Amino acid sequence: MSSWRVNKDGCVDDTCSSRRIRTEDSGHIYCERGHFQGIESADRDEDDFEGASHGRTSRRQKEEKEKVLKHLTGKSAFELYLLCYQLILRKQIWWLVHEKELPAELETIVHDLWALRLQNLPERMSFDSHHDSDSQSQMFSSQSEDTSGETTATDFTIRAVRSVSTPSLVQSLALCYMGIWLLRLPITLGDLIRWVRQGELLYFKAIKEVPREMKDRLPGQYHSQLDPQSQLTAKKLHHAVTATFLLYQKDFKMEFPSLNMPPHLLRCIEELALPIEVYSSVQRLAALLSYDFAYLRDEQRKKLRIVDFPESQLISTIIVAVKLLYPFDGTKRYPHSAEDPSSVVLNWGAWVRARSEYEDHVLNAGKLSYEDAAKVSEMDLLKMSDSMIDDYLDYFDKTWTVDAPHVRDKDADYRLALMDMFPVGQRESTHSNNLNFAELKSQKGRTVQGALKARRTVTREQEHAMNKKIARPGSLYRRHRHAAKLDGYARAFYTAAADYAGLSLQSVVRAVYLTEQKLQVLKEQWEVEALTTAMGAGSVTA
Repeated sequence: MSSWRVNKDGCVDDTCSSRRIRTEDSGHIYCERGHFQGIESADRDEDDFEGASHGRTSRRQKEEKEKVLKHLTGKSAFELYLLCYQLILRKQIWWLVHEKELPAELETIVHDLWALRLQNLPERMSFDSHHDSDSQSQMFSSQSEDTSGETTATDFTIRAVRSVSTPSLVQSLALCYMGIWLLRLPITLGDLIRWVRQGELLYFKAIKEVPREMKDRLPGQYHSQLDPQSQLTAKKLHHAVTATFLLYQKDFKMEFPSLNMPPHLLRCIEELALPIEVYSSVQRLAALLSYDFAYLRDEQRKKLRIVDFPESQLISTIIVAVKLLYPFDGTKRYPHSAEDPSSVVLNWGAWVRARSEYEDHVLNAGKLSYEDAAKVSEMDLLKMSDSMIDDYLDYFDKTWTVDAPHVRDKDADYRLALMDMFPVGQRESTHSNNLNFAELKSQKGRTVQGALKARRTVTREQEHAMNKKIARPGSLYRRHRHAAKLDGYARAFYTAAADYAGLSLQSVVRAVYLTEQKLQVLKEQWEVEALTTAMGAGSVTA
């Protein structure tokens, strides 16, 4: 590896101000910030040095080596990037179909969606197209969601239009999710985030899956596009999905079906280990709130809030139903009859313990995730078990090792045979892959169900006889506007629901608060109508 030297032309990445470059042993040239510059084709002269001999000094003039940068530029570079991007997208779909056993139709749907996407990129490619866009030269950028949970529809539309320039890697996940949505499968954004963080679904170091011949000719700015360095957050993915849905709605007039509520609701109840009584309660609440779980169908709405999205509508309705039936505060509320769904008391302590045990055995299973491996320090290595060290070496091999150039010489066969004796590729997992995840999930549900207790009922006659006010289900209801105000069991459940839905905790808290506000308005309207009816009946009697 050579020392740093000055490059008067600067980095090929327009956003980088570095002027120092270094040539790796492989011949690849990088700036000091890690951006790929090209390949040095000229061989270094090993005899190029200054020597001294018996009092006489001879100096050899160092010749400047000619460097040939083989990366493409302009439209050719962009077309090569699209080919690399398409290859990564195909690998993502292949994994979803073959590893997660999603329908094979997913590949066809995403293929057609990608073909439509390419129609928005004519000026960046060699072929002609009549499609016009005012913002095709703009780079798509993920902007953070407003903390109030609101943003204008115009802002979302502008972001969608600007995204017609260079597809980002997170948008490939959005395309996968859109295909899953069109198939109406009960897969959430939280599933995609979890698969990415565990290193299963291709995202981090995706550029390693690109063939070397294509990668070597790709400019540095496109290298960084296919090699994301920041963690995939719920907010980032949700923004990309929203922008992608808006893009296809606006440019191609696509209409998307509403969320397939029954399987989504059943799966959420199972994943969160909730009593089945939640199912009917959520259905009734959704009908009262007029939630249709449709994706951005109302084009006349001037403002889009977090609760306007179907994922937020579903998870917020579930949380409100749980808070009404099984409050977190432990206050005793007595129903009128044993037929009331709230006559059952959920032991939140048992729920937290059961969920924690399930995550330890199934979600982690002793295996080092990609996200955890990226944070490993020297001290962490000293505390690792043998299996976790194997996981870390797998992560290092998959993430940081570079394939050597294909050079054929007389020693190639010998080196190949020698390396086969010490394989460093993908090893067979030493973990308990035969764990029955379905059985463990059922065990979690049985643990929670076994801790349920019946609440004593108090009829109206009994309450009148006791001559005191009895707390009823739904009373003393607590609302939270900010995630920082959550504590105890409430925070544990909100966090679990947010992780499942693939939304940030603050977004879920905001969606629940807006749903509760809507219910409060409906309640006040019903009270006014009831009072008006009573007054009308009284006047008729008089």
